[in-house]
Amino acid sequence: MSDQPFLAPKQQRSQQTQEKLLKALHHSLKSKFFEHISIKELADYAEVSVGTFYRRFKNKESLLPMLYQDFGIDLNNWVTELETQSYKNLDDVVNTLCHKTYVFLSSQQGIFRTLHLNSRLHSELFISV
Repeated sequence: MSDQPFLAPKQQRSQQTQEKLLKALHHSLKSKFFEHISIKELADYAEVSVGTFYRRFKNKESLLPMLYQDFGIDLNNWVTELETQSYKNLDDVVNTLCHKTYVFLSSQQGIFRTLHLNSRLHSELFISV
């Protein structure tokens, strides 16, 4: 494998395998910390072999760029949904935004924790402003 952390899929089957592994990671992050998730666990949930995982990825951390990209899409969709919603009054705006923010953040807590931990462990990857 090259210096890249993962092999970009070219065939539809490879893309589906990558999507299954990402879905497995999302599933596992609901109940476990990233560092406690095993590659075997991800492979089992995705219904692929551990060897298939290693043919596509260098290590478990190689899934992180895809996880963060997926999170960015979810975040963008969530913000767009909030912007297009109609509100009756200021009280409705505040209550709705607070509730929807709580629900969104709660549903993404595993990703937030992973992002936070990874940024602390690998601060050189993040640009300071």
